Amino acid sequence: MGLTSFSVLYYTYKHYKEVISLFCYDEYMKRLAKEEIKNRLSQVSGWRVEQGSLCKDFIFKDFTTAFSFMAEAAKEAEKINHHPDWSNSYNKVSIRLTTHSAGGLTDNDFSLARLANEAAQKLQRTTG
Repeated sequence: MGLTSFSVLYYTYKHYKEVISLFCYDEYMKRLAKEEIKNRLSQVSGWRVEQGSLCKDFIFKDFTTAFSFMAEAAKEAEKINHHPDWSNSYNKVSIRLTTHSAGGLTDNDFSLARLANEAAQKLQRTTG
């Protein structure tokens, strides 16, 4: 079975996307030392470290607002190519962040924590 122009195009796109991701995010893939993690925790309000992951529970006024937060946070996660482990139960969204490929916390985790906080604040202002 030979290659089609579609399969070559798909491979080229997939390879290009992986190369760009590695190029753009390589500097963020360095695992942070314990002291650096401790220092950065003060910059992301409400987050804590549990079992090597950066964690926070967000509470909203209702399910719709919680779901809107997840949609907004998902957009930001996609932009930086870093995706949370999370769960939702009614008005509560629990997030756990870690960089599995680095074996711990990295700049990406703290960037996404900051973006999640900003998304939550934005929703809480608009839903009052």
